[in-house]
Amino acid sequence: MIRPPLALGSVQREARARGADVWIYRYRDGKCHRSVMLGRTDQMSEQGAHKKAHRLRSQVFDNRNRVTVASIIDRYLTEDLPARKSTAASYRSMLTRIRGEWGTLMLDDFLVDVSGVERWLRDMKTLPRTPKAGEVAKPLEPVARKTKDHFKAVLHRLVECAMR
Repeated sequence: MIRPPLALGSVQREARARGADVWIYRYRDGKCHRSVMLGRTDQMSEQGAHKKAHRLRSQVFDNRNRVTVASIIDRYLTEDLPARKSTAASYRSMLTRIRGEWGTLMLDDFLVDVSGVERWLRDMKTLPRTPKAGEVAKPLEPVARKTKDHFKAVLHRLVECAMR
């Protein structure tokens, strides 16, 4: 069985003055240390204790820190946007397009879906434009490699912002 990293808590056997030892799940919730008794050692194996701890872990950690890509974009716009106006304007434009494609996705799902992001960058096309009177609408064309590199750099900055 693969054990989770200690950052998600640990299962420990603890002796009692009376009766059988117990399994304790210890984890950190912000700055507070918490512990939950999982069961007695004569009623539950170590593997059973780890399974029960896994269910508790999913309740404690999965619902906490669930952040969308859109919230990271908002944070980037308020805290980390470059001061230079021309750079900030192009970043806002790219972030608007990223929000439209990935904004509703949870950040951890976004970070896991690397191939989806690469596919999106590879297949990126120009945005549709409304033709002026008398003009014919242009077909969507693939964007230049340099544009894709700029989007990739902005995505990298978003991930750095999320890590902070």
